Amino acid sequence: MARKLTPIFTVLALATLLISSCGTPDRAAQQPAAPAAAAPTAPPPVAAAPHAARVPADQLYIHDNDGSGAGRLAILNAVSGERERDLPLGVASPDWSTLYTVESTAANDHAKTHIQALDLKTGRPVRETTIDGAYVLPAVSVDGMPGGLSPNGLWLVLREAPGQHVGRWQSQFAVLDTAFKQPPRRVDLDVDGPYQFDGINNGGDALYLIQYLSSSQPATYQVRYYNLALGALDPQVVVAKGEDQVMAGTHHTSIAAPNGAWRYSLYMNNQYGPFIHALGLDDHVAICIDLPKTGKDDEEKQLSWSMALNKDRTRLYAVNGALGLVSELRINGGVPEVMRTATLAAPTASTGPLSGLAALFAAPVAEAKPEHGLPVGEAVVSPDGKTLFALGARGLLVIDTSDLTLRGRYLPDLMLSSVALSTDGARLYTVSAEQSKIIQLDTATGATLAEISGARQPSGVLRVETQK
Repeated sequence: MARKLTPIFTVLALATLLISSCGTPDRAAQQPAAPAAAAPTAPPPVAAAPHAARVPADQLYIHDNDGSGAGRLAILNAVSGERERDLPLGVASPDWSTLYTVESTAANDHAKTHIQALDLKTGRPVRETTIDGAYVLPAVSVDGMPGGLSPNGLWLVLREAPGQHVGRWQSQFAVLDTAFKQPPRRVDLDVDGPYQFDGINNGGDALYLIQYLSSSQPATYQVRYYNLALGALDPQVVVAKGEDQVMAGTHHTSIAAPNGAWRYSLYMNNQYGPFIHALGLDDHVAICIDLPKTGKDDEEKQLSWSMALNKDRTRLYAVNGALGLVSELRINGGVPEVMRTATLAAPTASTGPLSGLAALFAAPVAEAKPEHGLPVGEAVVSPDGKTLFALGARGLLVIDTSDLTLRGRYLPDLMLSSVALSTDGARLYTVSAEQSKIIQLDTATGATLAEISGARQPSGVLRVETQK
């Protein structure tokens, strides 16, 4: 028998301030009062490892839009700019030792999908398998980055390639163990769709799907649990007790909880406001946590929302640099709890002269060149947990996590599309897609250390590894 919806005691104990109706009519409690905005000063030193005279040879994993359509994963040496390897875009294991790639082909009207596990250090296949049918990796972010792995990396979910069932709803998935030792488990859903991948638990027996109920924007949806052991869709909708079953929003990005038991997804809704959708992968519960609603109807600025975890994974930050908003959430075993919310500076008017603080949060998002797409928010926390770096409308915002105040801004004249930190926290890497630049910064001062060549049209730094 399929498991029923099981509320969690810690979830029920949360204050109603934290829980919303996931895009249903606004009945949430007010957000915590925001501290008064203060003019940013020159950023003081950020606690980080000293910058050595000889820059360590960081290895950069770059999403490179090289004209292939889906893009490539380019591995660059940050000192020499040498392009060490060029790999297909795929989904990396949690420890970034393995990259899973998928390619489907059709021969004699019979589709096959070839899955490879590549060693990221060498680019060579370490294992591979082929299954019947045409499948792709599911997209898990608004910019189309692939995903599908369980938090522990032991299970991989593929979705059927687009265009397989023209004219009728049908959703198909394949679930594989990443050792490729077991036959794939197939999921066929031909009613009440379409369905999209939402998550899979570490045990590989619980698949979560988003069931879309309308094609309107924002789309209404429900979270469904598919029992892989029984091969059946649970009739119960996954939702917290007392919450509405039907939600509305557009999925933006996701991040795994520390122990892999929860998955946090950021959703946009220009009518209700943004929210974090917390999904219990073992307990079949979905909870929603409201984020500040300022600028909720500005679709371009809403794209600047992002999330970042601190190193010990006890704090989750949701930040929108274009709107000057940041929330700190405490993680204690499951559902994030909003601790405080701050307004870094007042959002600017869309017209009129800008000066002082207004210029800091000007909204040149609309100025993004179409060929580069709209910038999507990204953020990262320093290893010591004291500083949050987030993309602004232009430049990189430096936020003090002790009081959620703005320290300053790096590269104020550039529109940036990515930010990442070196392993030791001493160097920041950011991408200016409009200028096809990868820029290395000193974390403490914001000084430009180098412009790194080797990528054709970089759009993001996915990972930084410091070579020992």
